[in-house]
Amino acid sequence: MNKNCVRIYSVIFFICTMLVCAMQYQARAAEQPQIYEYQLKTAFIYNFIKFTNWPQNRATASDQSTTQTPLLLTTVGHNNLNNSLKALKGKTASGRKIVYYHSNDISWDDINSCQVLFVAFDNLDQCIPTIMAVTGKPILTISDTPGFAEHGGCIEFCVHEGKLRFIINRTAIEKQGLELSYKVYVLALKVLGEE
Repeated sequence: MNKNCVRIYSVIFFICTMLVCAMQYQARAAEQPQIYEYQLKTAFIYNFIKFTNWPQNRATASDQSTTQTPLLLTTVGHNNLNNSLKALKGKTASGRKIVYYHSNDISWDDINSCQVLFVAFDNLDQCIPTIMAVTGKPILTISDTPGFAEHGGCIEFCVHEGKLRFIINRTAIEKQGLELSYKVYVLALKVLGEE
């Protein structure tokens, strides 16, 4: 091959390499908002946990207080937050160590033994049976499925004016026997069940 052909191939190779790098950068930049959203939701969930009081009857008979009992955070459904929520493992809230559990084959026993349940279904019809199954149990239910709070879930993530916000269902929280700090209520976009 002559030198001109080598130069042309080199330039073409360089341009192709730069195009591939640019496309990878754009793909990663497009992914970053999603990753940031997951991290932000995880931070919100951690603060919801920190500012929630569970009834004393959640402790097992062998425990002296609920502070000795780990706090179980469980997810059900297709969970995009899984990697972010793993970061909460071992953290403490109200003196209780957080234990995170996710499985595609989660049982109702697992759900009923948790204190925080993130419901990650694509549509509300899938969420409603889970909401009904845990109603009246001291489980803080959280989801990002539209309509979740309106249909009996405790806290629903939503986007308002381009910002991640949340809706609280006060009636659902009271039915669960939970106490949520006023600090969380004042940050909510909307509180359902207010008098």
